[in-house]
Amino acid sequence: MGITPNNSPGLSRRKPAGLEIRPLLSLYPIGRRKSLAGSESASHLESLASLSSEPRSGDLTPDSALVAAVETDIVGSQEVRYDAADFEFIAPLERMVAKVLHKPSGITMARKILPITTRENTPRAKERNLILRELSILRKLRSPYVVTFLGAYINEGDIVMLLEYMDLGSLSNVYLKTGPIEEAYVGKVAVQVLRGLCYLYDECHIVHRDIKPANLLLNRLGEVKISDFGVSKDLVESAALTFTGTQGYMAPERSCASMPITVISDIWSLGVTLMEIALAKFPYPPLTSVLDLIEFVQEGPTPSLPPGRFSESFEQFINLCLIKDPAQRPSPSVLLAEPFCANAIVDGLDMREWAESIATRILG
Repeated sequence: MGITPNNSPGLSRRKPAGLEIRPLLSLYPIGRRKSLAGSESASHLESLASLSSEPRSGDLTPDSALVAAVETDIVGSQEVRYDAADFEFIAPLERMVAKVLHKPSGITMARKILPITTRENTPRAKERNLILRELSILRKLRSPYVVTFLGAYINEGDIVMLLEYMDLGSLSNVYLKTGPIEEAYVGKVAVQVLRGLCYLYDECHIVHRDIKPANLLLNRLGEVKISDFGVSKDLVESAALTFTGTQGYMAPERSCASMPITVISDIWSLGVTLMEIALAKFPYPPLTSVLDLIEFVQEGPTPSLPPGRFSESFEQFINLCLIKDPAQRPSPSVLLAEPFCANAIVDGLDMREWAESIATRILG
């Protein structure tokens, strides 16, 4: 997750008047949340909302007081503190992430461990406090298009994040196990992700900076949600692995230190992501090094869909996402009005039915 100054000439004409991007650590309170009443996932989130605290305002305090604040959540009308003994392990999901049962509430969650000690077992206080502060931001997010952060606690010196469990996993998991995702459902994915980006940027002043299939999660309700806001990347993965795994989705301007990072950069990443899930393969050719990939993204031809396989509206949508000049690349709200998304909103396809078919193929 990142908060960056918005002085991009291309974005200034698209953002709402008066929107000011503030540094991450001063981003509180986020403000009044929109009601989820009437949204397709309102009932699903209601059961989770009781396990997440209301936004807190005021300065965040360091160390022990900050730990207490992050560990404390609201269940019903009572304040509780999560504890490792409250959870029953069910199954591993990915490295450092497991499916667990919160026994007091009976709710299944995803548990993510964030190691905050060095190889010499020395606590990294600076990183620890930065993560705790970022978690205090994550807990305030409420959107049907963003994975719900349910809380956190400290266990043996490490930070443990508790997240909404998305039972079908990532879109990379989906296409690797079932093949290319049909264009009509790619359109549904695009709409949900764009709405999530609108929420994060317009309402919360957040730039995700790591949109890719592995960070878009699916559940049986057909909901696609943005996940992994980067609080654990430097701790769970080596810097080289993180850089390599993300670089292929980065917009060309991301490699230029003088260029501001805005939601427009997330749009490029979304374009690469949608191509990948529609083709069931990464759209760039195999390259031997990270530097080669960076150079190819900046100087090489822009990826495009193979002619004749997809609709003109999908091809046009991808072309708009992958405009190399960020000043010309459309914002999420503009893209939602494009025919590809406009058609997906009204086409009547049942995402829940599709998700159930995916569940049958993946889970048996």
